[in-house]
Amino acid sequence: MCELAHGEPPTSKHEAAHSCGKGHEGCVNPKHLAWKTKTENRQESNEHGKGGRSNYGKYGRFNRDEIREILSLKGKMRQVDIAARYGVDWTTISSIYCGQTYVKMIESINSEDLIDLMRAGK
Repeated sequence: MCELAHGEPPTSKHEAAHSCGKGHEGCVNPKHLAWKTKTENRQESNEHGKGGRSNYGKYGRFNRDEIREILSLKGKMRQVDIAARYGVDWTTISSIYCGQTYVKMIESINSEDLIDLMRAGK
């Protein structure tokens, strides 16, 4: 429907976004559709209270397994590439590595596993 209303996506990284926050209910109103990048779409989804996927708040982007994987990729992949994989900005990955975000989740990961993950990333 977005393609009918607005033409082809500007780039291959664009997807249909629902400005009304009702896309999960099947909204196809052309006035509510626009082309957005995955990151833009997720940010808008969070604004509608629909994007949270973690047990650590409705605005949490990552679940525990994803944080573990991100930590395990430290030193193996560039932060910008990890960010692209998850549809976030590289500064989000940097904040995780610096212990500025997801602190409770990181603390909840078994300390021995965390030490192993951090060693593997060096």
